[in-house]
Amino acid sequence: MWDHGGGYPGVCWDDTNDEDCLTTIEVKQALANVYATTSKKIDVLAFDACLMGTIEVAYQIRDYVDFMVGSEENEPGDGYPYDMILAELAANPTMNPTTLATTIVNKYINSYTDGQLNPEDDAGVTNAALNLTKIDEVAAAVSQLAGAIIDDFENSKNALAEAREQAETFHGDFVDFQDFAQLLKNTVSNTTIKAATQTVIDVIANFVVSEGHGNAHPRAHGVSIYYPRKYDKQSYITLDFADNTMWDEFLDFTTNIEATITPVCPIYITQENVTFMDVTVGDVDGDAEYEIVAVG
Repeated sequence: MWDHGGGYPGVCWDDTNDEDCLTTIEVKQALANVYATTSKKIDVLAFDACLMGTIEVAYQIRDYVDFMVGSEENEPGDGYPYDMILAELAANPTMNPTTLATTIVNKYINSYTDGQLNPEDDAGVTNAALNLTKIDEVAAAVSQLAGAIIDDFENSKNALAEAREQAETFHGDFVDFQDFAQLLKNTVSNTTIKAATQTVIDVIANFVVSEGHGNAHPRAHGVSIYYPRKYDKQSYITLDFADNTMWDEFLDFTTNIEATITPVCPIYITQENVTFMDVTVGDVDGDAEYEIVAVG
């Protein structure tokens, strides 16, 4: 799939139609329609588009695709070297899906790191092939880690902030998840969180079939996750990944933690004799509206 990409929000923006795009949900529906007609999964789905190498995208299409190829970072304007990729496929038309996915990654990375012109080198390139038959294990590990952090947030928040700050980051809102897990493992003291980070590292090693990157992202490992400074909850919670894991609860709990808490009315007592005060906690869910919650 070729065009602009934006990570979990979607791909293939239409510059001539009010910036419409294929949302990740629509991509899933299109693939479901293909499967309903053919009773076959797609062997390899490659995104020649920016920022599509995320856990969320992989999870959304898991039922209809065996291998996904995508970039954690923005792509150079020239995109894939289709001539090189297709020449390999033409020379070996019976290559298996793993080999094809790996070929796409290798040819793409090599074309931007070989010191040759056309295309010019780009140190920021990233690309990876992902085995989507392993994505449920990744999702379970992410959810386990999210729950462990929530349970010990007060004691571990400084280590969490340090890992987030130092992790390989792409376009601001996406972090390399293995790098983040490794950094958190190195700094956090909670043993449950440490064990959960190691599980993440182990499952990602089995999930990523092949990976390449330029010098600008030396700790890229192949797949990112949405971990913004300010959580866009309204769009994120529509994803299968948010519905089936605790990562959205983690984002709810740990982002926007610098929001100002301001009383908006006097203390009041309910019929159950519980004392409350309504306060505003700022724009916690990213909908451009301040949230008001009752604190008792």
